[in-house]
Amino acid sequence: MSHRWVVAAIASAALGGGASVALVGALAPNDARAEAPKEGWPPDPAPVAATKQWVFEMRAKDSVPSVAKVSALELSKAEATPRMMGRWALELYVGTELLDRLRFNVPLAGDTGHEKKEAGKNRPVFKVNTKFFVRLADHPRATQLRLVDRATGDIQTFAWPPDKDGKLVVWTSPSSPADAGAADSASDAAGSSDAGKFTPDAI
Repeated sequence: MSHRWVVAAIASAALGGGASVALVGALAPNDARAEAPKEGWPPDPAPVAATKQWVFEMRAKDSVPSVAKVSALELSKAEATPRMMGRWALELYVGTELLDRLRFNVPLAGDTGHEKKEAGKNRPVFKVNTKFFVRLADHPRATQLRLVDRATGDIQTFAWPPDKDGKLVVWTSPSSPADAGAADSASDAAGSSDAGKFTPDAI
């Protein structure tokens, strides 16, 4: 696999009159959402290298990405998740602790698409339907994955790791995902597993 983290989009992405890419089996957006933190987004954590990597097959519809499938990849040499700019982010959490973050943009869609309308100053906004791949280093302690729109503050939260088929399960913990760190802290102190409690609802 190429060491470029965001693979170029399929050339036939819809940009108006062009042919669109069929999006079959992509995960639907889920209702396990949270609001952007009032104090702002936490900084990127220090990168941690790992030989085990997670490859995310992303599907974008009208420039909005979702996770279609996740697969594991073993490298011969440990690599860390790169730090880059981007509107969207995949984040791994255990409780309230941010373990890793990969920021990215949907190919050909730019980094915003939410500009204010100003006469004579509007840039064209493409609605892209495409498939692309991104990659995150493994963090064995992680119990949550978040797909974040840093422009709007929308957050989708999933249990981590994915199931054996590479599908994600919506996080439906009785408490909010952001508050799920108390039990995790207690298990850390006792030397127990970091597995969070959740009731899986398959997508």
